[in-house]
Amino acid sequence: MPVAFAKQGFSAEFSEQAHHWFSPEHFRLGGDHALYYHLRLHEFLPTALCSSVQPHRPLDIDIQHHLGQLLLADEPAGLNLENYIIRPEQRVQGLMMVHQGKVVYQAYPGMQEHDLHVWFSMSQTLVTVVIGQLILEGKIELDATISYYLPRLMGSNWDRVSLRHALNMSTGLDVEDGCYAHQDLSDYVTQFHRSKFAQASSKAMCLSQFIELIAEAEPLPNENVGQIHRSSSIVSCLLMHIAEKLEQKTWADIFSQRVWGKLNAARSMYFALRPESNLVAQDLALSTLEDAAKFALQFTPSWQVAAAEQIVNSDLLALIYSQANAKQAFALGRPAQFAKHIFNQQPITNAFQFDGVFEDGAMYKLGLMGQGMYIDPARDFVGVYFSSREEGALLQQDRMLGYFREAAKQLAGSKLDISPLV
Repeated sequence: MPVAFAKQGFSAEFSEQAHHWFSPEHFRLGGDHALYYHLRLHEFLPTALCSSVQPHRPLDIDIQHHLGQLLLADEPAGLNLENYIIRPEQRVQGLMMVHQGKVVYQAYPGMQEHDLHVWFSMSQTLVTVVIGQLILEGKIELDATISYYLPRLMGSNWDRVSLRHALNMSTGLDVEDGCYAHQDLSDYVTQFHRSKFAQASSKAMCLSQFIELIAEAEPLPNENVGQIHRSSSIVSCLLMHIAEKLEQKTWADIFSQRVWGKLNAARSMYFALRPESNLVAQDLALSTLEDAAKFALQFTPSWQVAAAEQIVNSDLLALIYSQANAKQAFALGRPAQFAKHIFNQQPITNAFQFDGVFEDGAMYKLGLMGQGMYIDPARDFVGVYFSSREEGALLQQDRMLGYFREAAKQLAGSKLDISPLV
C-alpha cells in the first residue's frame, strides 16, 4: 500500500496483524507492516525516554517552493525533487530542509508532523556528539584501545583497535553491517542484530554475555586496522557502553543531560531497549522529523534556534574534521562507492561515524531502510528524511542526500572560499 496510508492512522485489525507478524526479518521487508513498525516501534520493545527540560519552540518557516523543482544533472528530465519524493519505490515518509535556522522545504507523504520515526544508523551521530564531548573533557584518549575502556574485551582482537579507528569505522575486524557486505553476516554479527529484537536465542543476554559475543570478532583477511572504512553498528554500541562506563550512568540519562535536554524539542526521544536487558538497542532510536532537524542544526551557526545551550561547539566540530579518516581508507570502503551515485561526486573522507565528509565540510549519515541526515555547517544548512524501504533495496538509487546537497549550494548562492579539511 502507498505510504500515505500511514497518515490516516491504523485500524485495530491492522495493528493486531502487525503485532502478530513482528520480527526483525518481517520489519526489514519494508512492506505494509513496516510503516507501522517505523512509527510505532515503542509498542513492541521496552523503551527509554530522553525528555527535554526546555520549552518546545517550533522552527520558523520560510518555504522556498522552487526547491521542489530541483534537478540532479544525471537524472532523467522531469525527475525533480517534488516528483522524486512521491515515487512509490522510494517510500519517503517525511523530509525537511532548514537553511539559516528556517524551514525552507518540507513534505510529509507518509507520516504526520508529530509522529515518531525510527532513525536506524542515523542515530550513530548521537553517539558521536557524546564521545566527542568526552574527548574534549579529557575523559577519553583517542589512541587508547577499545579494550582499555572495556576490560572485558582484553585478550580479544579489540586490543588492537583504538578509539580513533573505531570512531572512523576502520577497525579491520569482521563487524561490517550487512547492508554493505556481499558475504553472509558472520554468526556474531547476525546474533548482535537479532538480539536487538530478542531473537538471537531463547536465553536472556546480559551485558557480560553481550560482551562475550562481541569478543568473538575476527580480523578480516589481509586487512589492517585503519585500512578500509566499514560501517558497523557494533562499533557504535561499544562506544555507547564506553560512555556509560565513564559516566557511571545509563545511556538514556547521559544523552538526556548532554544533548536532548538542551534541545527545544517537540517530543521526547525514544531509545528501544533490548527486551532481555537494560541495554539500549542503539540503532532503534525514534524522534519526530523536526526534532531530528533540530539535532542536526547543532552543527551549524543557527544552533540557537533549536537549543537553549550550545551542544556542538567549534572545538567539537574542529575535532571531527581534524581526526577524519585517511582518504585512502575511505576510498576503499563500500560507502564511498555508494556516495558516487548518491551525489555524482565522491566525498574525500569519513569521520567520527559520519558516512562521508566533503572538502567543503558538509557531512552526512545514512540509516537502514532509507533514513538520512545531511549537515553543511559552512552553508548553514541541514536536511533530514525518513523512509520505509526494504532493507538493501535500491540503496544505490536513493539519492535524497544528493538533492539536499544541491539545495544547500543553491541557497548559499556562492562558492565557498575555504575548506575546513586539511
